[in-house]
Amino acid sequence: MTASWSRGETAYRLTVAQADATTEFFTLLASISREEAHGLDARTFSLKATDDPKAFDRHASRLAAVIAVRIGQPGAAADVVWTNMGLERFSHPVHIRGPIAVDGGSVV
Repeated sequence: MTASWSRGETAYRLTVAQADATTEFFTLLASISREEAHGLDARTFSLKATDDPKAFDRHASRLAAVIAVRIGQPGAAADVVWTNMGLERFSHPVHIRGPIAVDGGSVV
Protein backbone atom coordinates (compact mmCIF):
# COMPACT_ATOMS: atom_id res chain seq x y z
CA MET A 1 0.00 0.00 0.00
CA THR A 2 2.82 2.38 0.83
CA ALA A 3 4.32 1.99 -2.64
CA SER A 4 0.98 2.78 -4.29
CA TRP A 5 0.36 5.73 -2.01
CA SER A 6 3.84 7.15 -2.63
CA ARG A 7 2.93 7.28 -6.34
CA GLY A 8 -0.34 9.07 -5.50
CA GLU A 9 -2.42 5.97 -6.28
CA THR A 10 -5.04 4.16 -4.25
CA ALA A 11 -4.41 0.73 -2.80
CA TYR A 12 -7.43 -1.56 -2.41
CA ARG A 13 -9.56 1.53 -3.11
CA LEU A 14 -8.08 3.28 -0.06
CA THR A 15 -6.19 6.55 -0.25
CA VAL A 16 -3.44 7.78 2.03
CA ALA A 17 -5.98 10.23 3.51
CA GLN A 18 -8.20 7.38 4.72
CA ALA A 19 -6.15 6.48 7.78
CA ASP A 20 -9.11 5.31 9.89
CA ALA A 21 -10.45 3.04 7.14
CA THR A 22 -6.96 1.65 6.53
CA THR A 23 -6.49 0.91 10.22
CA GLU A 24 -9.86 -0.84 10.28
CA PHE A 25 -8.92 -2.86 7.17
CA PHE A 26 -5.64 -4.02 8.70
CA THR A 27 -7.32 -4.78 12.03
CA LEU A 28 -9.76 -7.09 10.23
CA LEU A 29 -6.94 -8.73 8.23
CA ALA A 30 -4.90 -9.32 11.38
CA SER A 31 -7.89 -10.83 13.15
CA ILE A 32 -8.59 -13.09 10.16
CA SER A 33 -4.96 -14.21 10.09
CA ARG A 34 -5.32 -15.26 13.73
CA GLU A 35 -8.38 -17.30 12.64
CA GLU A 36 -10.69 -15.28 14.90
CA ALA A 37 -13.46 -15.30 12.28
CA HIS A 38 -13.80 -19.07 12.27
CA GLY A 39 -17.35 -20.16 13.12
CA LEU A 40 -18.69 -16.62 13.50
CA ASP A 41 -21.11 -14.65 11.39
CA ALA A 42 -19.74 -11.50 9.76
CA ARG A 43 -21.33 -9.01 12.14
CA THR A 44 -20.26 -10.84 15.29
CA PHE A 45 -16.72 -11.17 13.95
CA SER A 46 -16.66 -7.52 12.96
CA LEU A 47 -17.88 -6.43 16.39
CA LYS A 48 -15.25 -8.55 18.15
CA ALA A 49 -12.43 -7.38 15.89
CA THR A 50 -13.23 -3.68 15.59
CA ASP A 51 -16.08 -2.83 18.00
CA ASP A 52 -18.17 -2.00 14.91
CA PRO A 53 -20.60 -4.63 13.58
CA LYS A 54 -20.60 -3.10 10.09
CA ALA A 55 -16.83 -2.71 9.59
CA PHE A 56 -16.55 -6.08 7.86
CA ASP A 57 -19.24 -5.11 5.34
CA ARG A 58 -17.40 -1.88 4.50
CA HIS A 59 -14.24 -3.83 3.67
CA ALA A 60 -15.68 -7.15 2.42
CA SER A 61 -14.64 -6.83 -1.22
CA ARG A 62 -11.09 -5.70 -0.46
CA LEU A 63 -10.73 -8.38 2.23
CA ALA A 64 -11.95 -11.04 -0.21
CA ALA A 65 -9.42 -9.88 -2.82
CA VAL A 66 -6.47 -10.06 -0.40
CA ILE A 67 -7.50 -13.37 1.15
CA ALA A 68 -8.26 -15.00 -2.21
CA VAL A 69 -4.66 -14.39 -3.26
CA ARG A 70 -3.41 -15.66 0.10
CA ILE A 71 -5.32 -18.96 -0.25
CA GLY A 72 -4.05 -19.39 -3.80
CA GLN A 73 -7.35 -18.60 -5.51
CA PRO A 74 -7.00 -15.09 -6.95
CA GLY A 75 -10.33 -13.82 -8.24
CA ALA A 76 -12.32 -16.35 -6.20
CA ALA A 77 -15.89 -15.41 -5.34
CA ALA A 78 -16.34 -13.87 -1.91
CA ASP A 79 -18.46 -16.77 -0.65
CA VAL A 80 -15.61 -19.18 -1.49
CA VAL A 81 -13.21 -17.01 0.50
CA TRP A 82 -15.56 -16.75 3.49
CA THR A 83 -16.12 -20.51 3.51
CA ASN A 84 -12.37 -21.10 3.36
CA MET A 85 -11.79 -18.95 6.44
CA GLY A 86 -14.76 -20.40 8.34
CA LEU A 87 -16.87 -17.24 8.32
CA GLU A 88 -20.61 -17.76 8.27
CA ARG A 89 -22.63 -15.42 6.04
CA PHE A 90 -26.36 -15.44 6.66
CA SER A 91 -29.21 -13.01 6.97
CA HIS A 92 -30.20 -11.93 10.42
CA PRO A 93 -33.81 -12.53 11.47
CA VAL A 94 -36.31 -9.70 11.41
CA HIS A 95 -38.63 -9.69 14.41
CA ILE A 96 -42.03 -8.10 13.97
CA ARG A 97 -44.39 -7.31 16.80
CA GLY A 98 -48.07 -6.73 16.29
CA PRO A 99 -50.55 -7.53 13.54
CA ILE A 100 -49.38 -7.44 9.93
CA ALA A 101 -51.11 -8.06 6.61
CA VAL A 102 -49.67 -10.68 4.25
CA ASP A 103 -51.18 -11.15 0.79
CA GLY A 104 -54.35 -9.41 1.94
CA GLY A 105 -54.83 -11.71 4.96
CA SER A 106 -54.46 -10.67 8.54
CA VAL A 107 -51.76 -12.32 10.64
CA VAL A 108 -51.67 -11.93 14.39
